[in-house]
Amino acid sequence: AMDTVVRIALFVEQSAAEPLFNLATAEIDRLDSILSHYSAASEVSSVNAQAGTVPVAIGADLERVLQRSLFLSRHTQGAFDVSLGALTALWDFPHARRVPHPASVDSALSLSGYEHLELADARLRFAVPGLRLDLGAAAKGYVVDQIVDLLRSAGVRAGLIEAGGVCEGVY
Repeated sequence: AMDTVVRIALFVEQSAAEPLFNLATAEIDRLDSILSHYSAASEVSSVNAQAGTVPVAIGADLERVLQRSLFLSRHTQGAFDVSLGALTALWDFPHARRVPHPASVDSALSLSGYEHLELADARLRFAVPGLRLDLGAAAKGYVVDQIVDLLRSAGVRAGLIEAGGVCEGVY
């Protein structure tokens, strides 16, 4: 999901393992189709293409990720910021090979900043055209949380979900 490895370890009866794994991977695929900026068909890619010009209606999952992210951005004075897509694109993560030119970094910084995200009534607008979302850790954390909730609801009492370093136990 979101160009990372997801590990699922479940402590269940052998007969239950495959259906539960399939349930979890289907949810990962669903969330990836919403939250990944690596896929041109994702909701995030669509928002990145449109929200700099008009407010864009967004789905419940993306809205929850953005609400959580904006809360963290405000409380970390921007140390956590999902609006840095213009910057991460310069490095071409996850395939970064070289440091971008300082002028390019300055230009990308002018197209960044959580304070330019206007989220209200399930609509998102970028106050700065050219700003781009890169949900990174926010998406990974959300995916892990959703999978844990889903597996708990399915009766799993013990396990571990990890996505790119974001990890939570099921118990």
